[in-house]
Amino acid sequence: LIGIGDGLPGGQVRGLAYDPRGTLYVGTEQGVAAYDGYDFALVSPTDRPDTFVTSLYVHNGEVWAQLDSGLAHVVDNRLEVVLDWTLSRVNSGFATHNDTLYAINDVGIFEVHPSAPRQVFSRRDAVLRAGIGTHTGLWVGGKDGLYQFENGSLQQVDKRPVRSFLASGDAIIV
Repeated sequence: LIGIGDGLPGGQVRGLAYDPRGTLYVGTEQGVAAYDGYDFALVSPTDRPDTFVTSLYVHNGEVWAQLDSGLAHVVDNRLEVVLDWTLSRVNSGFATHNDTLYAINDVGIFEVHPSAPRQVFSRRDAVLRAGIGTHTGLWVGGKDGLYQFENGSLQQVDKRPVRSFLASGDAIIV
């Protein structure tokens, strides 16, 4: 078991991600740590008081974190916030579709780019929780059901609550 005494910034692990160099990033309620196979190193926090991590993801070799307070990018072992928001600490996630990374949370859906992330859909009442990209599109789950996101529009496919799901071939398994 690994914990705060081993170098983690907090005791509640909220996300894990490996980068192409084999570094394991661990997101907690107190920030992010990087593990090189021997030791944990704290990823320098932003100047924000709240670095509660809700999810981590690696896309094209870059590590991204969703925080309560914004979208952050790990650069040179620093956590750089590139977009501000306020989350309610519900589940959040990342998904890729057509080589574009999306951040999905209770604020909406965001296209993630290091220089200019942008919100592509806003619907706070949907409380979006998870997403997955497939050849048939970007799929998003939330408390109100399963949605397909295409061309800036969210179309509801099923009304049953979705906490997590996966894609297998042409099927979405909820």
